[in-house]
Amino acid sequence: LMGAAALFKLGAVPFHFWLPDVYESCAPGLAGFLSTSIKTAALFLLMRLASLGPASALAACLPWVGALSALYGSLLALRQVRLQRLLAYSSVSHAGVLVLGVGAWAAQGCESAAAAPLFFYGLVYLFMSNGAFLFLRHSGLSQRGDAAGYGKMRPVPAALFAVLLLSLAGIPPTGGFLAKLLIFWEAVKAGLYLPVAVAALASLVGLGYYLGLIRDMFFDEPV
Repeated sequence: LMGAAALFKLGAVPFHFWLPDVYESCAPGLAGFLSTSIKTAALFLLMRLASLGPASALAACLPWVGALSALYGSLLALRQVRLQRLLAYSSVSHAGVLVLGVGAWAAQGCESAAAAPLFFYGLVYLFMSNGAFLFLRHSGLSQRGDAAGYGKMRPVPAALFAVLLLSLAGIPPTGGFLAKLLIFWEAVKAGLYLPVAVAALASLVGLGYYLGLIRDMFFDEPV
């Protein structure tokens, strides 16, 4: 039950159902807070529970819960036209990577060194997610169609947002790339090859909407 509560706060599948509506209906600044601070608290709770029982059924299911959450969030984000809802499903996908990292940490006996990638990922995501939501607040964009040609009208904010999108997508040499690489490496060290492959596929799917937004801003004509 405690594990389910932590996964609910993280927004991991199948406890994600509240997250898209809440993120979309609140102010962008509050959505950024929910996507980072609340997730960090839930991550620490999940790590604490995993450390109490590294060989428990909860710890054993975390890698697959994380991998499937990452893929599910990425697939649904592809269909979104409202930007805050798109970032909400992106948040589900990133929560999945974090859950995968906790599963890999538990599989390695909860060693302190194996926890470092989780803290690094959380720190990087703090800047990525809050920055993306603050851009929506600053720009006033709400629909994906509104972003068409925005880079030609406001090149500096659009360029900064593009850097955040590249980091969220995990494109080198951004911090998002290094954070994902470290999580995946710990999972490989723990022998979680199939969950890593599913999570990597989710990252590949994520390129569709992250790079799509960059294309909309810089290569489409303003509406």
